[in-house]
Formats: sequence, structure tokens, C-alpha cells
Amino acid sequence: MKIRIMTLVGIVGLSLAGCIIPSVNPLYTEKELLFDPALVGAWGKPDEADRWEFARAGDKSYQLTVREKDGQCEFRAHLLTLGDHRFLDILLVRTEGEWKGAGAARIAMIIRPAHLFFKVQLTNSTLRLQALQPEWLDEILKNQSKELAHERLKEPDNNDKDGRLLLTASTAELQRFILKYSDEPKAFTEGDAMPKIEGAPTKPPAP
Repeated sequence: MKIRIMTLVGIVGLSLAGCIIPSVNPLYTEKELLFDPALVGAWGKPDEADRWEFARAGDKSYQLTVREKDGQCEFRAHLLTLGDHRFLDILLVRTEGEWKGAGAARIAMIIRPAHLFFKVQLTNSTLRLQALQPEWLDEILKNQSKELAHERLKEPDNNDKDGRLLLTASTAELQRFILKYSDEPKAFTEGDAMPKIEGAPTKPPAP
């Protein structure tokens, strides 16, 4: 699954365009956070405009800039460990550029920021981000609605009669759920391996 900016921006505060499930609460508390300098830098294909750029923004936080040819979004990002796996939690803080199509309509509907999180596979040369698999999660919650607190949000341009998922579970509940299914092969998308772009400048956080 290639993660596009318009997909990310389109749901923040409401719901994503069927690819990434948003959460009202973060996946982390302070005790799970870590900082890995290997994440700092630009990730993507050198010959493409799309890229994810991480810069240090604190002892245990990053500024993430997601760029596309038509604009960019900035997120506050945190890397954390749960069990045997690492995860990335990101929160939209700013968007720039001229967004067109369905994504633009959803941007206008932003009500409040939502957390997006991914299972992380990180080496010095490759970054892979794996989101919760929407179809798998949808099936789990239809059969076991109390497994994880959530709402289903209706959108005018969405033909999904059940509505898009928005997780409303507490951080502790989210962590219990993720730990329970972290090794379940069907629980996460495969994700694309993004190579590190050597020598690419990253924008430092604003003072």
C-alpha cells in the first residue's frame, strides 16, 4: 500500500479514505517512547516527488514532513516500543498546498486532529510502515464490537453504508489491542519499503 498525502490529510479528524484508521487518542505514553537517529532523514524514491522527511524535534519526538508534488503536510511524530515491535504515531499539525479532488473536500471537513499509527520496520537504508488492515479490523469490530471502542462516521461522498471507522479507545485499550494482534499476519498491511535518500536535506523544526 502506497501511503499518499491526500489519503492522510483526507481523514484527519474524521476518517481516512479507507486506508488508515484514525484514533482520537495516541498509541503511546511517555514511558514507551524512544528516539532512534536512524529514522532521521528523507525516505522515498530519489526520482519521485513523494517523500517522508523526519527531523529531530525533541528528546523523544520528530517533525515529519510528507511531501507530494502538489503540497505537503507536517506531523508531530513519536516512535515507540510495544512488546517486540516498534510503532510510529503521527499527528497532523499543518498542511500546505493546493489539494484537489476528493481529498480537498475532506480537508474542509477537518474537525479535530486524529492520531495515525503504523507498525515500523526500520534499518539504516529502508523504512517500511504498516497500518492496521482496514478490512481485517472492520470484520473484527463487526463480530466483536466491544473489542475496541470506536465510532462509525458517515460522509456525504462515502458509499460505505456502515460508515468509516474512528477509534475512540483510550491509549491503554489501544495498546492492549495492538499487543494482542501485533503478530497476527492479517492485522497489518504489507506497506511499501521506502529507501533512504542519501544526502537529501530535511527541514529542521521551527524554533
